[in-house]
Amino acid sequence: MIYTTNNHQEAMYLKGLLENENIYVVVMSKRTQPYLNNPLTNNFEIYVHYDQAEAALDHIYNMPE
Repeated sequence: MIYTTNNHQEAMYLKGLLENENIYVVVMSKRTQPYLNNPLTNNFEIYVHYDQAEAALDHIYNMPE
């Protein structure tokens, strides 16, 4: 896991950004409260292959805000 957020749009944006750089990405949604159907209680974890982790982190932390 290289990044975590509770914002679904941010997770999907980062996935698209990394895939445009030919970095393969998996986004997993983890519910913090299993019985509530509230999207604010979800955590989204971004995973990449360990060979691509350094490049992925460079892209994430050097992107313009």
